[in-house]
Amino acid sequence: MYNLKFDLALLGEENVVYKDVNIDFNYGDIINIIGETGCGKSTFYKMLMGRVKPASGIISSTITNNTVVVSDYVSVPKEVLIKDIFCFIGIGKISYVKRIFPEIYNYISEIKDKEVGNLSTGERRILEIFCALSTKKNILILDEASNGLDSKNRNVLTDKLRLLAKQNDIVIFNTTHYIEDALALGGKIYIMNKEKALFKKYTGNYNVNDISNYINGGVV
Repeated sequence: MYNLKFDLALLGEENVVYKDVNIDFNYGDIINIIGETGCGKSTFYKMLMGRVKPASGIISSTITNNTVVVSDYVSVPKEVLIKDIFCFIGIGKISYVKRIFPEIYNYISEIKDKEVGNLSTGERRILEIFCALSTKKNILILDEASNGLDSKNRNVLTDKLRLLAKQNDIVIFNTTHYIEDALALGGKIYIMNKEKALFKKYTGNYNVNDISNYINGGVV
């Protein structure tokens, strides 16, 4: 079991916005962080990675050294083939993904002859997850991972992520401003609201209207 206790100021700001935040998590957990753009979701995950220091509290090196982020873009040149990425990652790490995460490996292996520029947005997202998993780190942060995905690709991504959490020693932090995506993925929900200085676990009824009311009212 891991425990995070911290106060957090946003990047470029001196005042502490979120105080007395307390998050418990363990392998197999899915933790959704819901908040609008600018509320500090990126600052939070950069704190988990050790790139930003909390205003108070200490983030264990066990967490910072074991965290990898999947962002909503691919920086690999579009002419690169997936199988060339395999070569870059290396046989050892590819074998690790194949053994521990066969669903992800098989999905990417089937499109390995494609160029990055010819991938759908959904394929690119799962490629990013594949590359993140190859680092052998077990705390996976999804930064707005469903952005740009149609409903079909969102369902594929959700299914793959659920399988990762259930069958492997993985923790998934999913940052999003879409309540529906968090509900589809399942797991715990934490609300971030900068204006209300709210960063708290949601424990009410898990439906869009109730969560929206909680965000707007700040109470369950």
